[in-house]
Amino acid sequence: MFKNKLKKFRIEQSLTWIEMPELGPKARIQIAPATDANPQYYNAMLKLSGKRVRTMIKTDTITAEDAAQNRDDDRELYPLFVIRGWECVEGDEGEGVVDGYVLYNRRHAQLLCQELPAHLMDRIRNTAATPERFYAEDEILPPDAEELSGNSESD
Repeated sequence: MFKNKLKKFRIEQSLTWIEMPELGPKARIQIAPATDANPQYYNAMLKLSGKRVRTMIKTDTITAEDAAQNRDDDRELYPLFVIRGWECVEGDEGEGVVDGYVLYNRRHAQLLCQELPAHLMDRIRNTAATPERFYAEDEILPPDAEELSGNSESD
């Protein structure tokens, strides 16, 4: 009954970009959802944090220590299952840096996740955990004035 209407909100194969100007003026990272729409990530996350997550759900509380441990888990899991690429990420001189830009690969993503300050890692995590960020552009943009002009009874 709703299959066709709701298929545009299925995000299993969706990717999105997050702008990261802290890593370079044009830097952005491509990510997959960090939700149950990404079973590899979701199952690994549950396995890694199983008891802690069950306790948080049961008690409906999270401590600062739990939040920090969840972030540390994601520092390990995101390079494997969530970060899919990047553009214009600047880095120090060295192997894997070409013309000032760090080439994307899983190892470089691991290093980035390990070194990102908590608030920058959390920005990536918040985006990846928000399903609406993976909707097609035309599903999330508000209608423009021209679209709305035909909706008025005064026309």
